Amino acid sequence: MTDPATSKPSKQAYAQRTSRGLFWMLIASMINKGGAFVAQIVLGWLLLDEDFGLYAIAISVSSLVQIFRDGGTRKIVVQRGERHFARLCPSVFWMATGFNVAAAALLAIGAYPIALLYQEPELTVMILVLALSCLVGTPDTMYRAWLSVQMRFRELARVQLASGLIRSASMILLAVMGAGAQSFVWPAVLAALGSWIMGRLLCGPLPLAGRLRPVLWRILLASSIWLIVGSGAMMMTRQGSYMILGLFHDPAIIGVYFFAYQLLMQLNQLLAANIQSVLLPTLSAVQREQHRFTGAVIRSSQSMMIISSAFAMSVSVGSGDLIRFVWGSKWESSIPAVLWMGAFFPTRMLLNVFEPTMQARGRYRTWAFVSIAQAVILLVATLIVSIVGETPGDFAIGIGVGLLVSLLVGWFAGLPRIGVPVWSVLRGCMPAYAIGIVVYAIVVYARFELGFETTLPRARLVAQGIGSALIFLGAYVLIIRVLMPGALSNTCDALPGKLARHCRRVLMLKK
Repeated sequence: MTDPATSKPSKQAYAQRTSRGLFWMLIASMINKGGAFVAQIVLGWLLLDEDFGLYAIAISVSSLVQIFRDGGTRKIVVQRGERHFARLCPSVFWMATGFNVAAAALLAIGAYPIALLYQEPELTVMILVLALSCLVGTPDTMYRAWLSVQMRFRELARVQLASGLIRSASMILLAVMGAGAQSFVWPAVLAALGSWIMGRLLCGPLPLAGRLRPVLWRILLASSIWLIVGSGAMMMTRQGSYMILGLFHDPAIIGVYFFAYQLLMQLNQLLAANIQSVLLPTLSAVQREQHRFTGAVIRSSQSMMIISSAFAMSVSVGSGDLIRFVWGSKWESSIPAVLWMGAFFPTRMLLNVFEPTMQARGRYRTWAFVSIAQAVILLVATLIVSIVGETPGDFAIGIGVGLLVSLLVGWFAGLPRIGVPVWSVLRGCMPAYAIGIVVYAIVVYARFELGFETTLPRARLVAQGIGSALIFLGAYVLIIRVLMPGALSNTCDALPGKLARHCRRVLMLKK
């Protein structure tokens, strides 16, 4: 390992590491999400809406316990940096193992009572399998942390690629074999084992020979507790809605909503995992340089808003044609939910920027309290829409509004604590979001008014879906180019050198 004390990378070096790291992570994620999309196509053919609903409830309920998974240890060692990894690794590994054993035990104890509560016996086995995935996850956590602190993003992308492909392939295989809802949970165990093996091949054995340092455990636990609390709140923000929806609605209706969520959230996972894997170590490296840190947060938020608006809204606007082309009328009732999710998708992505921003400064306690407030807001919104709403589209609207409100609350409560001006972030992000919403609304309205939502031959569905996506994307990028050229140029900076130059040439942007 190199000693950062002997050679401090320049601003340009950090920018290059960030852009190259993001590039490799995006490549791996694009391949993974391609595999996941193929898996969803197959599962959409073979499984029932009740199967999707059962899985949604299982992961939502298990998230209450999985907040203890790893005890936040990966983020602790990444925030502390490469210099301290070898010293921390033995203590952190066994502390993470203890947390994972506790989480698995709690899930195993609660599996049967949870199944009784929801009157779904199959939930027992599903939750037990999720408990098993906790038990085998510690080595994967440590190998990913090791690669992150060394900024070996290319190798980290290979670990992520192996895990994702194993997960997708095993889901397809289990569904073909008739495993039903179980097709969703067993791949989590297989993927964790695959990541463990891949990490061992890339890094060798973990440095576990040092002393366990019980005193160090107490120090780490002070940070770990807040990471657990904050991670639990974020888990409820991402997955807790299904737990509440399941108390008021049939699993089949929840399954339709979850199907829509999975279709669009492939993009969320593609961007979110990468931005967090790259941003946390990068921002941690400049955490003591306030000007650079603030600038990086503002640029990252602005770029993420532009990227997520462009991709999510273009995908959503053609989603109806995609769903009809692939599955016919089977999942047609999920289309309104996908359209509404596309409108609120950028707010979900900015939550994924806020998290590493707070953690890079070591403000775990502040982040935890803010995350609790965000989770409460979203769960209250879900409770309200569960009572007054009836369709997956209604659920998407209520939860989307809750996400937007929770994001703004998080910014105003958290960013001033780390010296980042909220209004600067708002000025960077909200104009791009407003432009996206206006263009998106016009394109969606035009589709309905011109009768494009009627059933068409499959060949025309493909052309119509691609055309709608390109119309939105072209109009959005053109308006951003005219009104916010600097923001678009900063977004190009996140790309590797040659690709960034080509994008600037096409968009006629100056360096």
